[in-house]
Amino acid sequence: MYAVRQPRERIVERARRAMIARGLHEAWSTTLISEREALASLQRCSARSTSEWVRVSNPTSREGEVLRPNLLAGLLRACSHNFRQGAEAVRLFEVGSGFRARQAGLPEEIPMLCAVVAGPRYAHAHDPAQQPLDFVDAKGICGGAGWRR
Repeated sequence: MYAVRQPRERIVERARRAMIARGLHEAWSTTLISEREALASLQRCSARSTSEWVRVSNPTSREGEVLRPNLLAGLLRACSHNFRQGAEAVRLFEVGSGFRARQAGLPEEIPMLCAVVAGPRYAHAHDPAQQPLDFVDAKGICGGAGWRR
């Protein structure tokens, strides 16, 4: 007998390989974030309201009081850390789940792929006059298919 991957596992693996082939590095972030981070990510990429957040009833710290509604908060934290450590360019992605509260029962787990690219247009070029990345560059890196706000 041998293990067989489920369709979701195969899709996640294909997404990982595609992002790595485009020069991005995989990040793994925590599913617990602060309310401040959840609000910031809500304003940037989601039209959902705070009533759909999954709040932890007894958080161990203020940094882990909400289950992430999307993957953006963790990637922005990792991007910021990389720049503080002296990185000139950051190309990160994460495949994971966002969470949404339901009326009853367990929260809904939503599979997501999120990427963050920042810094000069060409990550490995050493020309100091390079232009910074913009949305069109990011869309080109990630393939541009299926983009929605």
